[in-house]
Amino acid sequence: MDYMKGILIIVLTVLISSVVLFVVPHSIGESYTLYQKISPHNVKEVIVRGYNGEINVLQWNKSYILLQQCVRSLIVKPTTELKVVQNNTAVEIELLNQLTSFLIRRVNLTIYLPRDLYLNLSISLTNMVGRIEISSFDAISVSAANGVIYANVSSGKYLSLSSSNGEIYITPENVSVARVITSNGEIYFNDVLPITSGEYYISSSNGQITVHINRQSSISIKASTVLGSINVNGITFNNVTYSQGYFSGILGKGKASMSISVQNGEVLIS
Repeated sequence: MDYMKGILIIVLTVLISSVVLFVVPHSIGESYTLYQKISPHNVKEVIVRGYNGEINVLQWNKSYILLQQCVRSLIVKPTTELKVVQNNTAVEIELLNQLTSFLIRRVNLTIYLPRDLYLNLSISLTNMVGRIEISSFDAISVSAANGVIYANVSSGKYLSLSSSNGEIYITPENVSVARVITSNGEIYFNDVLPITSGEYYISSSNGQITVHINRQSSISIKASTVLGSINVNGITFNNVTYSQGYFSGILGKGKASMSISVQNGEVLIS
């Protein structure tokens, strides 16, 4: 009988310890910073995948790619939470799934890319926040499942931002083609500097789209919504067509174009 009680106590202790460990907040534990350098020789493409954390992609004036991991660990000092594969022209970076480990609570990854590295950047996020600040690029593609995307980009050919359940914040400049799509979330488009060229496609199945346009921009805008309203505030367009669920107008000479569509939500243009 005492033997069975002893076994039961051990089992209960293990279960309780596991539960306590599982619910420990991200702020608990030691924080470690890990670095990894990558030679960018002949690199034309960078592919990033991440789970449960935060990824930042920045540019700097160094000649190499630097991966900086900020890891919060409960007990042991981690070695790495990254899987990096490099071939002749591509670098694949995967931020491992921390939910598979009770000891690693959260990983924030910052990727520093050489400023003169003109490349294709592909990022896939799951339960993450992604922040991208890039100027001069060939193509950028960011997709998020249950995450938030912040993109401050300029001087690029093609930009694609998509989210299945989360918000998208975009501040573009001199982008040839930009597609911003979410199936369930809001989109915030902030035109800080004048837009005078390029094609912009913004779409949401379920969520509000807010577009701020610089008054010095030269752009033609068409917006439509199925279940919702369109509001234009504080900005004067020419050649306006305005009805329930539809708006079109031209600012300046209308050199750039923007198409906005919402299935269920509002469109705010200011």
